[in-house]
Amino acid sequence: MQDTKQEKKNRQQTDTEGVAEFDTIFPGHYQGRATHMHVSVHSGATVQANNTYTGGTIHHISQLFFDQALINAVSRLAPYSTNRVARTSNAADMYSGYSATSAYDPFPEYILLDANDLSKGIFMWLEIGFNQNANYEAYKTVAAYLGPNGGVTNPGFDLRKAISAPPTHG
Repeated sequence: MQDTKQEKKNRQQTDTEGVAEFDTIFPGHYQGRATHMHVSVHSGATVQANNTYTGGTIHHISQLFFDQALINAVSRLAPYSTNRVARTSNAADMYSGYSATSAYDPFPEYILLDANDLSKGIFMWLEIGFNQNANYEAYKTVAAYLGPNGGVTNPGFDLRKAISAPPTHG
């Protein structure tokens, strides 16, 4: 199934080799959290007409963090430099510690596309292995979802699970 650019804004489907490739912007930050990106691996889901998905199994949930020197450099560029919310370092972030284990490295590798000009872009990559038998549906953090007639409250949402770490990261 070929994804359009609009679909890629919501999700990335892997190719036959299990590779997902996409363009994005470097994430910003908000109060009390280091710069990060959420990631989850699903299988067996059905893509809806509104580009959301339903069903399937969640095999992996975690967050990606970025090299602190890179975060500091990006933060000096516009529009990031206009964010007046105090930055939280990786070392002070309450979740970066649980995310990094001997089995899971949540820090993507990267190179600058132009060694002299960070604004020209960054190429990042990360390989995630996961247990296809793992099921982390209980940690799904969807408080609501977009149904055919608008927003729908998720009756299975559990805030305690949403703010706690899954038992493993795949």
